[in-house]
Amino acid sequence: MNVLDYVTVENLMSEEFCKDFLKLTDKQEWEKHRWTYSNEPFKESSHKEKEVDIQSTTVEMQNALNPYIQRATETYLDKFHEDGLVFSGNTDERIWIVTEFTSPRLNKYEVGTKMRKHYDHIHSCFEDRKGIPVLSFVGVFNDDYEGGKFMLRDTEYVLKTGDILIMPSVFLYPHEVTEITKGTRYSFVAWAF
Repeated sequence: MNVLDYVTVENLMSEEFCKDFLKLTDKQEWEKHRWTYSNEPFKESSHKEKEVDIQSTTVEMQNALNPYIQRATETYLDKFHEDGLVFSGNTDERIWIVTEFTSPRLNKYEVGTKMRKHYDHIHSCFEDRKGIPVLSFVGVFNDDYEGGKFMLRDTEYVLKTGDILIMPSVFLYPHEVTEITKGTRYSFVAWAF
């Protein structure tokens, strides 16, 4: 298999859900995204004029998103499950390679902002967990903007309202969101361990 074969996109969230969910973001302030360095976890950098705005999710937001993230995970694991495979001594009928999820983080891309190319093979963002995430999630709440292409290994993934993209969180999956040229792009990111 090609590494891109391990990337899936599922349309799981309805347009109505996405519109309603975005109303919840009006209740909190947004802040600028900051990058950390893996070798110096307390050192941060930012390109303030290009960085997206981010927002932590409330319990209400998490409760709304979690069923969709869970469903996306089940679909992903079912696709790549090997019959008879036993993982870490688990002999249950269903084998889970993920045991916990981070709280989703919201991203707001306005005109002139982007997410620089990076990969999620990181640990400095997850100080309370050992190791690195195994799966990365990108969910999209709208598609009425221009620019803002999701690029993964220099391949464009056209993401529509309600889509959730899942990929492994390793260095083989560098990705970015190109600069927004019109409108505002809203999405969430989350990780599984």
